[in-house]
Amino acid sequence: MCNDVRSRLPVRAAVRRSQAVPSAVGTDRNRRSARELRQHVRRFQVPKSKVRKKVATGAASSSTQANTTAAAAARAKVAAPSGPVYLGVMLGLMIIGLLWLVCYYLLQDVTFFADLGSWNFAIGFALIIAGLLMTMRWR
Repeated sequence: MCNDVRSRLPVRAAVRRSQAVPSAVGTDRNRRSARELRQHVRRFQVPKSKVRKKVATGAASSSTQANTTAAAAARAKVAAPSGPVYLGVMLGLMIIGLLWLVCYYLLQDVTFFADLGSWNFAIGFALIIAGLLMTMRWR
């Protein structure tokens, strides 16, 4: 009864820090704040996630086999990493495209580059973009 009356009383206005007295461990105020903390935690708790059920059959060995098969099926969906050839082609396209543009700027008077004209930009950027598009599929 006494605790209820104290909890209903208004809290005093702010007290200067120099006048504040450190409270003891077992006071009503500490108990009340701990109780409020527990209520706050209960109110905002995150629900537990659902646990996956194991595939179970009659025998233990068949249950293990079923679980292994289910795990293998899940692993089969994951794509394997790209090989070194894919990486070489991807980087090669980007570097060749860059070199094509650099050579066009440096060697504009060469008949091969001069005959292509503005198509040199299309060829160089097409090679670079092809290499960049390959990066999206690289693992």
